[in-house]
This record gives sequence, structure tokens and C-alpha cells, in this order.
Amino acid sequence: MAVEKMKLLNLVIEKSEAHDVLRDIALQEKIHLVNAMTEINESNFKLKVDEDLIEEVKGLCLIDSFSEKRDFKSVQEKLYKLMDYMNLERLLDKNLLHENYRFEDMEDDINHIYDELTHIRERIDVLQEEKNRLEEMNILDGIYENVDFSRLFNLHFFNVKFGILSKENMERLTKNYDNIYAAILHIGRKGTNEIYIVVSLKELELETDRILRSVYFEEIKLLDGYLDTPEKMIAKIKDRMNFIDTELDGLHMEATNYRDKHGQSLMICYAQLMLELKIEQMKKQLAVTNNYVYITGWVSQTDSDFLEEYFEKYGSSIVYGTREVDDVTRKLRPPTKLRNKWLFKPFEELVHMYGTPSYDELDPTSFVGLAYMFLFGAMFGDLGQGLILAIAGFFLKKKVASYGGILMRIGVFSMIFGFFYDSLFGYEHVISKLIPLNIFIRPIENINTMLIAGVITGLVFLMISYAYSVVNKLKKNDLKEGLFGRNGIAGIVLFLAILLFAGASFLEWTFIPTGPLKVIIFLMVVLMVVREPLANTIKKIKPLHHEPPSEYYVESGFELLETFLGMLSNSLSFVRVGAFALNHVGLFMAFHTIAAITGTLAGEVSMFILGNLLVIGLEGLIVLIQGLRLVYYEMFSKYYTGDGLAFEPVEIENLGGVN
Repeated sequence: MAVEKMKLLNLVIEKSEAHDVLRDIALQEKIHLVNAMTEINESNFKLKVDEDLIEEVKGLCLIDSFSEKRDFKSVQEKLYKLMDYMNLERLLDKNLLHENYRFEDMEDDINHIYDELTHIRERIDVLQEEKNRLEEMNILDGIYENVDFSRLFNLHFFNVKFGILSKENMERLTKNYDNIYAAILHIGRKGTNEIYIVVSLKELELETDRILRSVYFEEIKLLDGYLDTPEKMIAKIKDRMNFIDTELDGLHMEATNYRDKHGQSLMICYAQLMLELKIEQMKKQLAVTNNYVYITGWVSQTDSDFLEEYFEKYGSSIVYGTREVDDVTRKLRPPTKLRNKWLFKPFEELVHMYGTPSYDELDPTSFVGLAYMFLFGAMFGDLGQGLILAIAGFFLKKKVASYGGILMRIGVFSMIFGFFYDSLFGYEHVISKLIPLNIFIRPIENINTMLIAGVITGLVFLMISYAYSVVNKLKKNDLKEGLFGRNGIAGIVLFLAILLFAGASFLEWTFIPTGPLKVIIFLMVVLMVVREPLANTIKKIKPLHHEPPSEYYVESGFELLETFLGMLSNSLSFVRVGAFALNHVGLFMAFHTIAAITGTLAGEVSMFILGNLLVIGLEGLIVLIQGLRLVYYEMFSKYYTGDGLAFEPVEIENLGGVN
């Protein structure tokens, strides 16, 4: 329920240990790396100096970027080919990386397996290509003429082509017979394909080919060793294909044995290669001297002690130091890492969709989660349909944890409100018959109550939003907006005073005196108009206005008008909460009416199913969007900037994709 406190981590390690340390950083997934060269230049890379650190500190004057690079292209291509040959999915299993390894050993394993398997795959490819050619020649069994292809394809003055042509294209060709210097003979039919032999003079080969291409003539190449009469050629083809199938079965079996024998080894190699590629990426963030490597990055305060203890295994080969955020120059922004309980954890996705909270902002996730669940449940209250959404979220969670978790939770809140609305799959008075208590509020019977409750709910959420805004502004020492801004303390007081004044004037709340409220409203308006010079006076900043006073006060006047309009529109916008609850019931009344008109059981059942599907699918989507609109536009706009830097620790990525 908060933004985790960060520390800037500085590491100095002996160059010989650099690879192992980078490997541990990638596996731990707890450090958000930043460019060490930049931080050294900004004087953020600092360590406590004692006699043990003299050499490390001396090296800082000879610092440079990490330039050593390794080429993984060859071994990566071989590994990918092997995995394709064995039908292995390129999925990263980080559990295979806990054991130490040498890249050279991994490379040797890949080369050894590749050399063994390559000759098998090459033989499979050759046989498969020959088999494809023979399958094309199978069209010979559709020939009804006794043609001797061995004599036909050995003519001295003529070229012969054998192939198929569709009836439509043959008709096109027939219309141009006068321009064709070739004999075209129809010799058979195979399915929808018409089989032809085209005989032309060798001197006219180019012209003939051009014409045949224009009518999409599909030439079939006949292998020399099979040229004979069609009957004999078919017999030869069948014998050869049987032989090829037998040999392919044996080769595929041998390849399968390789998968059983080396599949696990290749998956380990794949995981190790992904780690090596990540280490190469990490090197771009490092700085080096002749003997030492310098690493800097952000770690959470909770992980700092763990990492310090973890790196103790390197002994004197590593120097570990951390700095508090307040000790770091302002140019280096700490990243934001959110920490929320399981109930609100999925709603971090909604927060990040709008933007990442700044490090010095309050984490709005718990408020967003509570507000969104409440608003959705109030607008889409139904015990049965909420149950469907919760079940759908449970299954979706296995694939997309955040969205599935959100759907589960809003489904549960829909069930809770549906219970009190006495609504089960659109039918009212069902729950109340089973539980005869006077606790139900049916929306269609309490229209005014629902609309007023929606507005009151909105006012509560808006007040919480104002409170978030005040805290965020004051944490940044922004007195201008935190104390006197429209979303600051002055804005809260003005909003409350206007609400009380409206209640006293229009609802005749006689217990509230309007005189003091008018004074408070006037004072808050004045404070909001002069907020900048007033804040600068308190902070002793000159000049008091950042622009000419006349322009400033004209602009403040328009902002004040916008403030009053915003307060009105923001408050009334929550009427939609009650309106959608009424709309939910109204839709089902329409479906019940249609079902009654049908007058049959089948009609009622079909309307029940269709009505629920449409309401869950269409109205559910609309309410999802309207809930987001209220959270983003009406509330976030009050207090949330979302211009922070997300905490992105080094993680090994599945760069290879999936077959």
C-alpha cells in the first residue's frame, strides 16, 4: 500500500569476477541498473574511503565504458536450428540456471549436438525434397494417352513442356492460337486439373514461355531417371516413394532419439544463452578501468541488506555501498516500486495504464482498487452475473494475472451489491424470498435514493482525492498548490463550504448558518486567486509573480471559473452510478416483457439466456469503461500526475520466442 523506499547501490568488483556478479544480478532480479558512467560524472558514485578502497578510488580517474563484446550469433543460430529440428519450444526455464556453468562448455555442447544431427537433417531435407517432386509427378495416373516420355523429351529440334492448365485459362489460350507457335496437346485429366503437353521449336522457347506464363501454365518437371510410358513411370514412382518413406521413418526415429537424449541439455543451453545475452545488455550500463568494474543501480530498502549479505561470498573482490535518496543529486530520479496487499495488487495495472506514480507521490493503488470495485458493483449489481464474472476472472487469471484478478474482484462486488439489490440473473424478489429480511434496496423501487446515493458516493471519493492531492503537493514542498490551489487545502474548504451552503439554501438545512459560509467561500476564493504571490512570500522567493501581474490575475480569474464548473460537473458526474444501476434493471424488464409476449417456456428460456449474455457482454463492458472514466477523469485529475519512472529490475528475457 505504498511506494517502496529506494537506495542507490554502488558496486566495485574485480574484473575477473564481473561475469559472475552480473550473472547473480540477473538471477536475483532485484536491481534496477542505471548508467555507471553517467552517475560517476554526476558524482553520485561514492564509497566510504579506507585503505582497502584506495585502488578502486584511484581508478575512477581512468574510467571508461565497458567495450568488451561477445558475438553469440553463430551459437544462437545453431541452437535455434537444433530446437526447431527437435520441435522444442523456445521457453525460458529459470530453474535451469541455478547451477554454475562456463559459456565455453555450453558452446561445445551445442556444436557437438549440431554436428551429430546436421547430417541426419540434411538427409531428411534431400529425401523430402525428392518426395515432393515425386508427389507432383503423381498426376501421371490421370493420363489416358500412351505417351513415351523418354522419346518425347529427347527431341533435337523441339522443346517439350508437361503440366496442367485450368479450363478458364485454356479458353483464354485458345483465343490466341493465331499468335502461338506451339502444339498444345490435351492428354488427360486429374481431378479439376487438365493435363497438357506443349511442343515448340527451340528457337521460339522464350516466346512460348512468355505466353504460357500469361495463362498461368503450371509446369511439372519430370525427373530424368523416370522417363518412360506413364504406366511404367507410375510404378517406378511408387517403388521409390515407398523406399523414401521407409528411410524417412528411420531418420525421424533417429532424430526423436536425439530429442530424448539431448532435449534437456538443449533447454539448459537455451536458458544459459538467454542469460548470456542479458549480461551483454547489462554491460552497456557499466564502467571499467584496467582492473575494476563499476556498477550502479537502484534497490529497494527491503532488498538492500539481503544483497549486501548475498555478495559477501565474493569477499574482498567486491565493495558494496548504498546511498539514501536524499544524498543523491536531483538529476537522478529514483524509480517507483509499488507494494500492495493481495486484494489491491491487480489494480496496479490500472494505475500503470494512466502512468507510473512519482517516487515522492502517494501510491493510489488501494484507493483506485476500492473505488473501482465499489463503483462497478454499484452500477452492475447482480448476484448471478457477478458470479459469472468472478468465475471468468478466475480462469483468465491463469493467463493474464492482473486483468483476471481485477475481473474476479469486481465480480465479487457485483455479487455483494446484487444481493442487496435482490437481483439474481435479472430476476428480483428471488433472494428476498429465500432470505426474508428487510435489508434489500431494489433500484427500480428507489429511483431517487439510487441517484442521490450515487452523488454522495462521488462526493466521498472526491474528498479523498483532494486529501491525496494535498499530501502529494506538500510532500513536494509545493505550497502554492498544496495550501492554496484548487486541489489543495483551500480547494477542499471551498468545496465543503459550497456543499453546506447548497444544503442550507436549497435543502433548507436550518441548522447550518449561511453567513459564515459566505465568508469562508469568499476567503478561499481570494486565497486561490493570490496563491502564487502568497506562497512565494512564505518561501521568500522573488519575484512574487512569474509573469506580469495583470496577466496572472486574468488567468487566475479564468481558472477560478473553471474550478467552479469542475466542482459542479465532477459531483454530478457520479449520478451515472445510480443511473446505470437503474438501467441494469430496466434492460431486464424489457427482456421479461419479450419473454411474456412469446407465451412459451422455450421463449422464456431463450430470452433469459440471451438477455444475460447481452447484459454481461455489452452492459458489462460499458460499466467497465464508465468506472475507469470516473477513476481517471473525475479522481485522478485531482491528485495524480503519473510521471514517475517504473522500477524495472534486470530480468532474463525469453528473447528467442516460440516456434
